[in-house]
Amino acid sequence: MQVVVRIAFAGVLALGGGLRAVPQQAVPPPPNPADSSPTLAVTMQFIQDKLSGIGDISYTQQAQADGSSHTFHLRLSVTDASSCMLGTTVTDLDSRPFFTTTTVPLKDVETIGVSRLGSDPQTVASGFTYPGPPVFALILSVPKYTVSNARVWISDNKKHTRNENPYKGNAASYLFTEEDLANRVAKAMLHAVELCSAAAPTNAKKPNEPF
Repeated sequence: MQVVVRIAFAGVLALGGGLRAVPQQAVPPPPNPADSSPTLAVTMQFIQDKLSGIGDISYTQQAQADGSSHTFHLRLSVTDASSCMLGTTVTDLDSRPFFTTTTVPLKDVETIGVSRLGSDPQTVASGFTYPGPPVFALILSVPKYTVSNARVWISDNKKHTRNENPYKGNAASYLFTEEDLANRVAKAMLHAVELCSAAAPTNAKKPNEPF
């Protein structure tokens, strides 16, 4: 399993022989290095392009109890990649199709991970295995239920909403057939999360506060 994590580096300088005063000479500060990292707009466009280009994905889920199996055929499309929200729709292409819409506020994302479907507790349905070609899941986890989901069944060209109100979740997953691509998108998502978290106001004045 490959997991994308934030890494902080700390530098420590040890001075031997105690401290002594040294005359200081005023010098102009060095110029600030230009920030060459991708902007949020560029990052979100990359994420949208890569997710939209995945195409149809199939995987088989097999019951350990009786060996019965079912193959899922899914198609992912990006519905919203503006600012700090990521909206996607996954369409089930089976005989009774449905689609699930998911919206993730990137500023709330706590962890980002990539693992093979079936190798991690977050990607395993209890009592099932996943034979066949490898499929990799990129999982965004949030500390609170801020991921919005809504499932809609399609029958006779009519849409039937399973839940009148969207139900909340604490994770969202995206499937890939290539592990390298999953990790590249995970890296881009980490960058987007960092940009969105930095831009989100933490101690903004509330309307009812005097100061």
